[in-house]
Amino acid sequence: MTMNIQFLDTIGKTCPIPLYLTNSKLKQMSHGERLEVVSDCASLLPDLMSIFHKRCRVLNWVNENSIFRITLQKT
Repeated sequence: MTMNIQFLDTIGKTCPIPLYLTNSKLKQMSHGERLEVVSDCASLLPDLMSIFHKRCRVLNWVNENSIFRITLQKT
């Protein structure tokens, strides 16, 4: 079974807008669904881990030239 991954591009959005957009997207998702967030906001990953730790898990993250690709799974 192939799992669909939703995608959210927040590049160019200043903090805390990427956090709000991620929160909004997570609210629309079902348990177990995955979301890949792409952002140039350096504080997004620590914010997600501290604020949304009960709402989602961080499965993976990559920093490529200050562009962050964060894969989340809704819990």
